[in-house]
Amino acid sequence: MQDFLDETKIRRNFKNAQFGSRAQDLVSLEKGNLSGWVFGARKPSIASKYFLRVYNFLGYPILIVETSRSIRTNTILSEIAAEESWQIVSTQQLTWPKESSFLKMIASPINDSVAWGTLESRTESMGGYYFRDLAERRMAALVIAIRLYAIDHGMRPSELEALVPDYLAELPLDPFSSKPSTFQYRPHSSPPLLYSIFANGTDDGGVRRGPNDGPNGQLDLLFHIEPE
Repeated sequence: MQDFLDETKIRRNFKNAQFGSRAQDLVSLEKGNLSGWVFGARKPSIASKYFLRVYNFLGYPILIVETSRSIRTNTILSEIAAEESWQIVSTQQLTWPKESSFLKMIASPINDSVAWGTLESRTESMGGYYFRDLAERRMAALVIAIRLYAIDHGMRPSELEALVPDYLAELPLDPFSSKPSTFQYRPHSSPPLLYSIFANGTDDGGVRRGPNDGPNGQLDLLFHIEPE
């Protein structure tokens, strides 16, 4: 259980990943080459290579602006790793660097799959996935403690507080809650539920998907106490 609750490594790895992305951006600036931005992993044709000579010359100033924007964004993400709650992060009104409409314009005719202008949404998603990972690890520790309690007492605890201090030193907090509070626990529902209130910050009663959500829409983040 302690391995799930020890978040030192996961926080450090997430932060280091952002530092790694910044380092890659700096390398692209040093090389002064836009081919990776335009063609991705695809190998450009001979004609495209000649075109890139002109393209690099015209686009390098914009590359500097856009890469600086990417570096700033990764810096914001590295700072998110120190926060305890996604709600704190989402209400900070972080200043995401603005996109360059010119670079979007000159890149789109070459590669329509380049998703310019969505950097903010992608980085917010990355931050959300980071806190989701924390939530699932904490709930995994809770489920282990619940099952150990059931082995010793012949039944699940009626409330999570019964796990302290024999099974857990303290109850882990839901990282999606705006106030310090633990996860939601419904031992008498069918099936029994353990869940996080998730990104909307509202307890939706353990509802995984709302009627107006898309196929991947999710209200609460559920963790099964018993195997499905």
